[in-house]
This record gives sequence, C-alpha cells and structure tokens, in this order.
Amino acid sequence: MTDAVHTSQEPPVDSREAKILRLARARFQDAQERESDNRKFALEDLKFRAGEQWPVDIKNQRSADMRPCLTLNRLPQFIRQVTNEQRQNRPRIKISPVDGRSDIKTGGVIQGLVRHIEEDSNADVAYDTGFEAAATHGRGYWRILTEYENDLSFEQVIKIKRTRNAFTVYVDPSCQEPDYSDMQWAFVVEEINKDLFKDRYPHVNASQMELWVGTGDMWINRDSVRVAEYFYIEREKKTLIEYEFIGVDEAGNEGMQVATGYQDEVEKEIPSGNFKLIQQRPVLAPTVKWCKHNGHQILEENTWPGKWIPIIPVLGDELDIEGKVRLSGIVRDAKDPQRMVNYWATSEAETIALAPKAPWIIAGGQVEGYERDWAQSNIRNKAYLTYKAIDLSGRPVPPPSRNNFEPAVQAITNARLLASDDMKATTGIYDPALGNKSNETSGKAIKARQTQSERGNLHYADNLVRSIRHTGRILVDLIPKIYDSARVVRILGEDGTEETTMLNQEFEDPKTKKPVLYDVTVGKYDVVIDAGPSYATKRQEAVEAMTQITSAVPELINVIGDLLVKNMDWPGAQEMSERLKRMIPPEVMAADQGGGADEADREAQLEAMLPELQKELEKVNAYSQEVERKLQEIQGENESLKKGFQIKQDELALKAREIDLKQREVALKEQVEMRKLDLEEEKLDLEAVGTETA
Repeated sequence: MTDAVHTSQEPPVDSREAKILRLARARFQDAQERESDNRKFALEDLKFRAGEQWPVDIKNQRSADMRPCLTLNRLPQFIRQVTNEQRQNRPRIKISPVDGRSDIKTGGVIQGLVRHIEEDSNADVAYDTGFEAAATHGRGYWRILTEYENDLSFEQVIKIKRTRNAFTVYVDPSCQEPDYSDMQWAFVVEEINKDLFKDRYPHVNASQMELWVGTGDMWINRDSVRVAEYFYIEREKKTLIEYEFIGVDEAGNEGMQVATGYQDEVEKEIPSGNFKLIQQRPVLAPTVKWCKHNGHQILEENTWPGKWIPIIPVLGDELDIEGKVRLSGIVRDAKDPQRMVNYWATSEAETIALAPKAPWIIAGGQVEGYERDWAQSNIRNKAYLTYKAIDLSGRPVPPPSRNNFEPAVQAITNARLLASDDMKATTGIYDPALGNKSNETSGKAIKARQTQSERGNLHYADNLVRSIRHTGRILVDLIPKIYDSARVVRILGEDGTEETTMLNQEFEDPKTKKPVLYDVTVGKYDVVIDAGPSYATKRQEAVEAMTQITSAVPELINVIGDLLVKNMDWPGAQEMSERLKRMIPPEVMAADQGGGADEADREAQLEAMLPELQKELEKVNAYSQEVERKLQEIQGENESLKKGFQIKQDELALKAREIDLKQREVALKEQVEMRKLDLEEEKLDLEAVGTETA
C-alpha cells in the first residue's frame, strides 16, 4: 500500500482535490463548533485533575494578600480506583466463525494472530490511555494503522497505537453508536513548526504558504502549520448478490455452498457460469479514503483497506440534552467537593497559624520609643517587651494585652470531613474501596461494600468492552486484506506461548503429519469479548483446582502432573513439566494427540484402552465394596458400644443405689443404738430414784 504524493501548488477551484479540501475544512469547522463545549469542559477537567483547582482570580487575590492556597488533590485516587480495577480485569477479544465457509481452527489461528498484534503493538498501553481519558474527562481514543514489517520488507502488518492527546481527534458529531462505528469522517491533527514541515514535505512550495498567512486562516500561521489526517467514506453504487457455487468444506468434501458479495467482485473471482444467482439488491458500497493535508493542499492520500474508519473512541458518561451530546468523566461532578476540601484545609491551616498572632491592645503612648520591638512581637521571639505604665495623659494603665479569641477549628474540620464524604458520594467510591477503615468488620461485608463501589462505576468498564469489541471487528475485517498472501506469521496462545504457522497455503502439520490449510481470506468471523481476570489469575486458579483434585485422587498426578506443573510460576517449572509429560502413559498421550487422527484410529485407541479401563473400574468397584463393608462393621461396633455404654450406666446407677441404701442402713443402726443407750440411761436413772425413795 503506497501513498500518493501531490504537487506543491494549490489545486484549481473545480478540481477533485479542491472539492475534497473545501469539504474537509467545512467538516473540521463543524466539528470544532459542535464539540466546543465538550472540549472546553474536558480541558478544564484535565487541568483540574492535574491540580489546577483554584479559580484564577481567587488565587491571585490570596497570593497578593500573602494568604495560602492549599491543594489536597484527592481526585487521582478516585480515578485510579476505576482505571486500576480495569487493568486487573482486561477484556479479551475472542473470534468465532459465523458462516459455512469459516471453521473453528482457522478462527483459532485468527485469534492467535489478533493476540500477537495486540502484544506486538503494546495495545494494553493504547487501551489504558484511552480508558483513563474517558474516566477523567469523558472520552479517549486509540487507532489502528498498517505499516511495513521492517525497512527491508514489502509485507505489511497491523498495529494498534495509542492517542496520548485526545484533543487532537475530531470525529463526525452525528455518530449514534457508542463505539462510533457509524462515523462518516474524522480528523487527527497536529501542529508542527514550519521548519519541520519543510523537512517532511520538501515538495511543498514554501513561498505559496506565505501567501496564506495573515488572511485569517486557521491552518497556517507564521510559526506553525496544522497538518490533519482526514478519513472519509465515499459510497459507490453496486449490486449485492447472494449466490451458490461449488466449493470445498472443512472436511475436504466438494459440494454446493452459499455466499454473498458484490457482483463485479464475484465475477472476477469465479468464472461466469460457475455460480448460481439466488437474489440481489442495489447498495451503496462504502470505501474508506485517507489523506493528509494542511487545509490548502493534499500532501498524501490513499485508500484504507477496511470498511470502518480505524479510530476507536471509549466514552465516559454520555447524555443527550435536546440533541446536544454532553460527555463527562469522574472529575466533572467531583469538582465542587474537591474545591471545598481545598478551601476548608486552607482555612484550617490559616486559622491555626494565625491563632497565636492576635493583635495587641495598647493605650496611646504606652509603647512610645519601643514601637519596633512591639511591631516584631508577632514574628520574632523576644525575651522581654518594654512599655510605659502611663498613657499620654499621665494616668497609670495596665500592661498591653492580646485580643485573644478561640478559632472555630472544630467546625472547620467537620466541614472538611463533610466535603470528603461528598467526594465519595459524587464518585460512588466509598471507604472500603479506597482502603480506609469502615464500620464493616467481616470480610463478606467489606467485599460487599467494595462491590458496591465497583458497580457504581461499572459503566466505564462496560463502555471499554464495547470499544475493544469494535477494535476486534476492525482487526478481523483487516486481516484477510493485509495478510492476503501465503506467509508465515507468529501467533500467540492464551497462556502467552508463541508459535509460527503458515497462512493461505496448505502445509503439513508437524504433529499430525496431515495437510492443513488456514485460509484467512475465506469465511466470516464474529467478535465477542471475554471480560474477567487475566490469564495469570486463571492460571493460579487452575493450579489451585488441580492441586485439590490430585490431593483427593492422588492417582491423577500420573495423568495431569505435567499440566499442573506447567501452570506454576517458578524457575524450572516448564522443564519439569516436559519431564513429567514423558512419564504419562502412552495411551493418555495418544488420546491427547488424537485431534488429527481419523475416527477409526480413535476407535482403535479406545478399544486398546478399554481393558485397562475395565480393570481400573473393577478395582474401584472392589474398593467401594470394601469401604461399604468396613462402614457396616463400624456401624455395628458403634451400636454395640452404645448398648454396652447403656448397660454400664445402669450398673453404675444400681451400684450408687446400693451404696445409698447401705449408708441409710448404717445411719438407722446408729440411730437405734443411740436410742438404746438413751433408754438404758433413763432406766438407770429410774432405778436410782427408786432406791433413794426406799
């Protein structure tokens, strides 16, 4: 794909180039006017996030009065809470076939190629930059472009590039889709100085440019030139047809297949009479055009191979107010609470600092001759201060005293805390999500409050998913057009493993030794987004799950040991995984590698494995019966123990009853003996009385 370079003179008024430039200037001005409010507010948000949070007139006035203007910028913490959550759960592009001419294996190769494009382009940086701009001031961008593989190559590759400054992009303001997939034109501009412009475009007549200076032109001035990349869609009348033709399916069987395409293109690919027309309809076929210009001359131009303009936005909050779209991010509604935090923090510091510097109350003439010492008493520590004990009238007066007052520091502190709470309420991010201690004590309650904060800003991440899905659609649309010849490409697996494969040409699979063809120019593929933890997190989850399984069934370590170690993250894990893989039973490895074998081979493998599986099943059944028998014995022993325990309890109770009865018998005997003694004493007493009477 080569760029056409134009001449240095301004084009004639009625030429195609002049018409393109007139329309481009009109569209650019339209975008500027209709986006002026969004751009003004977005720039204010960006500066506010950077710390420019005091109104200029108030800051200047306070500076003139030598009063502080503290800035306690808490906004980056709230923004990073949203953006860093996104970095932990990156959306991933997944490819799936949607028609009869596409197949799952080729879809897997395309998905691996998409991963490689993202990895090679540092696409994470592009996504993160665009998402942070959206979260900050309402909208960010990234773009897709093509470039030669290296300086000595004629093959092109696809790249995803970040747009660091979102204000350099001007898009069609009539877009309705949230991913701007319906945009009809867009600009990417840059201001470059004239010397650099002359170096880049030596064919441009510098003297001609001087004529445009001073005419109110916004594209060229005395020191710099505005250069714009201009994408626009041209539409051509064509006939879309649905047709039937003889083709070869995935299994290599020849038969009738149905496809759609533009009639002129189908007739070029398939000879007349080799396809059957099913239905047709007229359409306006879109073609994406690209040029670079300075407002007066087209410097370069070309045709973009895809069907979408390769500029992808990611939006924050989007409101349509009477047909006027308003975009905003986290900063917009948090400005006033942040200003109050700054104001009350400044007032608190100022009040506390001024409290010991209350003015002196002095009688007239009382410090005459000592004015300098008293004037410095608030800024210097003096050992003593001399004063006159009389006033101007010669009457005695008390010593000077300070006009002390109690500053309302407590009220100011409370107001500052309320402003901090307002920031949390306007952003939807509360203490647990910010790492602060809250009323929640249980882990479940803290997690629930954190989830509440995440849900309050989930729409930002959801908008990112839409934008990345559109990125995947553009890549799937471009791959058949950029990778349209036989070539070796690098693809990337979900776990980060790299391998090379051949596209658009049949080759022998080194594993199955069978012919394979990955033709990415045939078939249609759709894009879905998988949002969730990254592969590293899933790998950790897989290790934990496999560890639990092998702990419960140790025999499985001989079957999945290599996969368990492969997913671990420590030096030598991959080498150990390869050694364990060589120890796996051949029949298991044969089953894993049976993807390329035919049905008969797989049946033979299953039949060979059946006796071993039957033996294992018998062992399991025997073990199960033994466990059941042991369980029954244990239950019987348990019942016997229960009965024995009950008998023992009854015996103990009876023994206790016997002891109690014996104790009572002994007590009664003692009482009887005592009564006998008492009676004997009474008898003796009576006999003694009778003797005395006689």
